[in-house]
Amino acid sequence: MIEVTVVTVGWLLGGPAGIGTLVFALLVGPSVQAGFKLFKVEPHKPVEIEAALED
Repeated sequence: MIEVTVVTVGWLLGGPAGIGTLVFALLVGPSVQAGFKLFKVEPHKPVEIEAALED
């Protein structure tokens, strides 16, 4: 949704928005998600504040 919103706002401001821009905006999110699954990327675990302050 963020990418499509940015493309729409850019177009409304007079910027170019062709078919390639629209395809990119719609497919970049799912492509990154598929890449994360393919390469088994894990999200970072939250850092505990107390442990960080002790260092």
